[in-house]
Amino acid sequence: MADLQRQIGRQWMVWYGHHTRHWWAMPRPPYPWFGLVEGRTPADLPARVREVQAYYGPSRGMR
Repeated sequence: MADLQRQIGRQWMVWYGHHTRHWWAMPRPPYPWFGLVEGRTPADLPARVREVQAYYGPSRGMR
């Protein structure tokens, strides 16, 4: 979990959903988008976060 959090960055909160069995992330304020990102595997989650960042821009201020 800590490694995945380091990959994605502190601007995003990361967790594993025990009921869904998927990995989740959401940006912390003041990121210009608020929502949930889902990945089936730990490797999927950073790719989904990069998709959001490609559209809304990278996280600012909390690397």
